[in-house]
Amino acid sequence: MSEPNRDDDCVVGTKTQRWIGIGAFVAIMAMALGLALANHPVFAARVFATLLAAVAIVRIGLHDRPVWFAARSWWADALVLLVLAAGIGYLSFYGGRVMPSLG
Repeated sequence: MSEPNRDDDCVVGTKTQRWIGIGAFVAIMAMALGLALANHPVFAARVFATLLAAVAIVRIGLHDRPVWFAARSWWADALVLLVLAAGIGYLSFYGGRVMPSLG
């Protein structure tokens, strides 16, 4: 008798929905990287912070299901992601400033 696949417990949505989610995540990461490489660090940081906040919201929405990207608790995941998003969003305003030299 074959053993059940443990990955099925962590599956959320249909296969198409998962691929759309993965594609959207990769596209937004590519956009942030493209902005950074195009010398727009402030906008890149804001896009990345928005992505982190979106992942936190998804984690809050999926708190009753086991997911593969979870730590010990869903609220800790969401809290850490939201704090990171807020910190990066706040500090992004300083990304485009030239700091004065001390010498």
